[in-house]
Amino acid sequence: MVSRRLVVAISMLFCFCLLFSCSKEQKEEQKTETGEEVKKLSYVDERVNFGIFFDEDATKRTVTLAEGQEEVLAYLVIQFPEDVSITAAEYRLQLPKGVTIESDRFHPDRSMLLGQFEHGISESFKCADGPRLVLHVLTLKVDPDVKDAVLAVLPSEQTEFIGVAECRQGNPLIRAAAYSAVINPTE
Repeated sequence: MVSRRLVVAISMLFCFCLLFSCSKEQKEEQKTETGEEVKKLSYVDERVNFGIFFDEDATKRTVTLAEGQEEVLAYLVIQFPEDVSITAAEYRLQLPKGVTIESDRFHPDRSMLLGQFEHGISESFKCADGPRLVLHVLTLKVDPDVKDAVLAVLPSEQTEFIGVAECRQGNPLIRAAAYSAVINPTE
């Protein structure tokens, strides 16, 4: 029992340090030949992406609620290549006014969670193989007058990072793309 707790504690510390070190890299600046400071470019791997979907198969990004319907299931999904295995993720979930989280069923192999959806979350889990991982199944409460409610997955406020850590040695980070979802679109 003590060994398991020690392993979990070390894993949490490692993930936090790994994700924090990435944020420092993003804020470094380079100087051009003229001495002008320029921020480093960071590239997004479009094959790795986060999204909010209204089905477990990650195909439906819009939903129109029936009259009187106040709840909807939303799936926070990471999609990545089949030849990649991931062990951690960092992101932020932005909900529009009139939409709140009633309940959250998270991935059963999650071992650590730091943060809050609205500011940024770092979470780790057992190595997962592609092409898809459902991180959270959220029951959302939606006010009756909500229209064009955009749910977005964004970089964490603190680290300005959205992405995953691979299971390979050194846990390389992959900066990910993200897709929004819409409740009650008007167009």
